[in-house]
Amino acid sequence: MLKAKIQEDLITGLKAKDHERVEALRLVISDIKNKEIDSKIEMTDEEVVKLIRSVIKKLKEASEMFAKGGRNDLVDQNNAQISIYATYVPADLSDELVAQKVEEIMTENKTLFSENPKLIMPTVMKAMSGLADTQKIIAEIKKHTQ
Repeated sequence: MLKAKIQEDLITGLKAKDHERVEALRLVISDIKNKEIDSKIEMTDEEVVKLIRSVIKKLKEASEMFAKGGRNDLVDQNNAQISIYATYVPADLSDELVAQKVEEIMTENKTLFSENPKLIMPTVMKAMSGLADTQKIIAEIKKHTQ
């Protein structure tokens, strides 16, 4: 289970006195526990991956703002956390694979989409959840629907 692996890596980081890794893992473990308390159920690996992806996205957005403000020290800190978190999520699909998957899903559900074109977005997003960046998927859907 991914959550257990993160816990193990935290212990390893503590033993190795890797303060950056320990801080990053403690933050994500805290986010996981808070989410579990809110939902009152234990998170699955897929949900943990989604949570880590959202943390990565927030860190990237914050890094952009820090870069605009000239705070390169914080940009470096965020990039270090992003690289730590990236080890726990599967790599995003390439642009070509995203295009191929979107096309396959749209072809499989052609009759559904002809009846109600508004179902394209949720159907494709659900099928590709966690496989690639959401913005890439949305851009590819727009290419096929225009």
